Amino acid sequence: MVTDYERMAMAVTAIGKDPRNIAGYDFLEKIYNHERMKNQGTNGLIFALLALDADKTVIPNNALWTRDKLIQNLLDQQNADGGFPISKESNAVSDIDMTAMALQALAKYQDRKEVKAATDKALTWLSSQQLPNGGFKAWGVETSESISQVILALSSLGNSLDDKRFVKQDGDLLKALRTYLNKDGGFAHGRGEASNYMATQQALLALNAYDRMLNKHNGLYDMTDVKSAGTSKPETSAHPYADKAAIAAWAKEAVNKATDLGLMQGTSGEAAKFEPKRELTRAEFAALIVRYAGLKPKGTSTGFKDVDAKAWYAGYVATAKEKGLISGVTAHEFAPNQAITRQEMATILVRLKGLPKNTYAASGLKDQKQVSAWALPYVKYAYQSGLMSGNDGYFKPQQHVTREMAAVVIVRLHDIQ
Repeated sequence: MVTDYERMAMAVTAIGKDPRNIAGYDFLEKIYNHERMKNQGTNGLIFALLALDADKTVIPNNALWTRDKLIQNLLDQQNADGGFPISKESNAVSDIDMTAMALQALAKYQDRKEVKAATDKALTWLSSQQLPNGGFKAWGVETSESISQVILALSSLGNSLDDKRFVKQDGDLLKALRTYLNKDGGFAHGRGEASNYMATQQALLALNAYDRMLNKHNGLYDMTDVKSAGTSKPETSAHPYADKAAIAAWAKEAVNKATDLGLMQGTSGEAAKFEPKRELTRAEFAALIVRYAGLKPKGTSTGFKDVDAKAWYAGYVATAKEKGLISGVTAHEFAPNQAITRQEMATILVRLKGLPKNTYAASGLKDQKQVSAWALPYVKYAYQSGLMSGNDGYFKPQQHVTREMAAVVIVRLHDIQ
């Protein structure tokens, strides 16, 4: 079942391990290429988004399930009343827990008009289902889990629990949840019952999610602040590059962070150098995006006649090509030592991140006519979103990217929520 892969991937990510290598299996790939994503109804779509977004998984363009496809299919599950059912295909009625879970999965996409509209409609429906005491009745029974899921949804959306839509005549969400708390510290499924494992687990998740929101920490399912061994990521540290004085002031922090993240590294030698002003080659760029995608270089057969199987970058080029992250300059040539241009970088990184390419109709760029037609939508997005900056209104699309420039852009991309 796809939800088995999804839950396992989230658990592994939460403890700082790699979900792309669980006993040799890439669980993330098994999610975004799963042929039976909807066999478990809305559940599969919800947990796919949560698992893939937990650490900003890069989904290849040729994947069976892209983010856009997952989001649209989830939106298609919404009933006319605003709630989400277990499965719309089976004509199921809207379900409180499923609606709250759908909102958790869609929380990061509120900048999309269709998602925001669906979210508002779902919140209105949830509010209409809330009882005067602040709780909910699911399938004829009041349960603590439904309250917990709604708290999780509001926290994921950044909404206060004081939201007037969820404050009723005799109580609110927190007050209602406390009525299920037992003296032994656990939470009951039904009011007055013995403590229940699932009820306690979901209550703790909900309370933790709300606490994280109030203290402006990452959302519960945003695990980008986790590193190996499950500890918080360290502050950016300065690296002793022999040529660190040559790194521009505007790039120093990004160079250090890119190094900390393992995305870029210095050149070989006794005194490692970063070579900030040197142009980034296509081979180096292939290595950069493979590392960013969380992949390991695998194999050396690329199909490009100008990529030596013994070259340090052969594995990166092979992996990047296999995953659809980058292509050659021709069917048989990769041009590994050719410098990457700014418009090429914008195009590949925007595609890599899965960001919308048609968000902006006009860019305001003074040199827009110099941008190749195939790159223009991506350059517009990269420029106006702040992913790549220009100089006094000029993007300079044909200009070659330097290593310090690449560090700045890849760190910005990493930090996009």
